[in-house]
Amino acid sequence: SSMVGTDVGNAGTSRATTAVRGEDGRIVLRAARAVGQAPGGRLEAQGVAADGAPRGGEIDIQAADKAVLGGAIAVLPPAAGPETALPDGATEAEAPRPAPVFGSSLQSAAAPAGGALGVGGRVRVFARDIALQDGLALDASGPSGGGVVLVGGGPQGAWAGADPSRALRMAATASLRADATAAGDGGTVLLWTEGATSAHG
Repeated sequence: SSMVGTDVGNAGTSRATTAVRGEDGRIVLRAARAVGQAPGGRLEAQGVAADGAPRGGEIDIQAADKAVLGGAIAVLPPAAGPETALPDGATEAEAPRPAPVFGSSLQSAAAPAGGALGVGGRVRVFARDIALQDGLALDASGPSGGGVVLVGGGPQGAWAGADPSRALRMAATASLRADATAAGDGGTVLLWTEGATSAHG
């Protein structure tokens, strides 16, 4: 699922489901100015690895000016349960309801192969000014290993050719996780800015 515009938020629900091995559930929010998610909002992405094992999906959030994030962002492997698959490449979507710029829920999922296994996915957040608000729960954990969380840029500031963040604020009750919850190695959580950083979470 992708949302692109000058100011990007989400107020409805979008689902993109695949049963194709090696395909990650993926959400992309990209804005010429600002991306935001309200405190009650939720982004979820799940995928299927090339070997058929469930894994966390990918969420990329990019804005030229600012990203203000609250609510929940999760790239967890699918929980054990019945497989829910549409024909290859099929999509299912509901049009968003009219709402303010900063909306509430967007989901993207790839059907699991079953079992409480899999590693966490990947979340990347880039903007010149990033605010991780009170109550934000960003989780890239997985039973078989943690995923990757990059906020403000990647290692040494590099991220797909984009300049690193200039200001980053993380509120006291915001949390970023990339845990191995049963076995395997923990993942990577990286906050990067070439300006002012205030991290209290």
